[in-house]
Amino acid sequence: MKKKQSLNMDGSHLETIGKRLVRWIDSTVNFTVLTFFLLIFTYGCYAMWDSKQIYRDADSSAYQTYKPVSDDTFSFKELKSINPEVIGWISIYGTNIDYPLVQGKDNEKYINTDSKGKYSLSGSIFMDYRNNTRFADFNTIVFGHHMVKSAMFGDIENFKENEYFNSHKYGNLFFDGRSHGVELFAFLETDAYDQNIYSPGISGNERCMQYYDTLIRRAVHKRDVSITPDDHILLLSTCTSDITNGRHILAGKITGAVYPGDYKKDTQNILETIENTSFIEFLKKIPIWVWVLGIAVGLVLLCMTGVRSR
Repeated sequence: MKKKQSLNMDGSHLETIGKRLVRWIDSTVNFTVLTFFLLIFTYGCYAMWDSKQIYRDADSSAYQTYKPVSDDTFSFKELKSINPEVIGWISIYGTNIDYPLVQGKDNEKYINTDSKGKYSLSGSIFMDYRNNTRFADFNTIVFGHHMVKSAMFGDIENFKENEYFNSHKYGNLFFDGRSHGVELFAFLETDAYDQNIYSPGISGNERCMQYYDTLIRRAVHKRDVSITPDDHILLLSTCTSDITNGRHILAGKITGAVYPGDYKKDTQNILETIENTSFIEFLKKIPIWVWVLGIAVGLVLLCMTGVRSR
């Protein structure tokens, strides 16, 4: 009789241990899942904040206090005193391209440095280090990141559309203490390693015209603008969003005439746009395996909840 009672007690004891083990596993899994989703939520909040910081730094409105105007260049001089490598200002009418222009001792520095000389993922609009700072070369190449929401050189991609190209013809280039016109004449798609294009400072009448002929021959869209070896052309270069090492180039002629800048921007404020889209874009960027893992863990929880309720 005592032996039977002892066996019952042992069985009851094992059952108690089993229930405690199940509860412990259940609590552990719940804690793990809760922690996982809290981490995702926290990372999502950080990603939204970080995106806003990047695009705030990249938005052209952040630099407007320094923009030179015909009767006042004091603010621009103030920017140059902050960073002596600021050499001018580039604007393309009807776009968000309206930025200080800098030049470093190489083409690496300003990929992740803003025009004040501070670290920034959005970088700057910068001239090829091999070009003359007073735009005395036949061809001057200027680089900028291709960013969404029209930041930096993001609007250059729009020139791929013929209608957009035809309706945006002019810009302004400030350097050497005064403004110059930019008459846009070609939009190209090329490769980052194409030395027929990425060769700044071409000289010699024959080579200059060969270079210009190459631009026109390779152009997706073009306009009839008179170019001679004595002229100076500007190439705005940025990455493409769909081809590895692909580049978009917007080419224009630098002129003495200053064109009126009464174009209305086609883009809304970058920060207004990011408020509505950043979280959705973040969700889209979460890897598939994360979603699969989350669903799998959720199913496990549901199964365990069902087992406990029986």
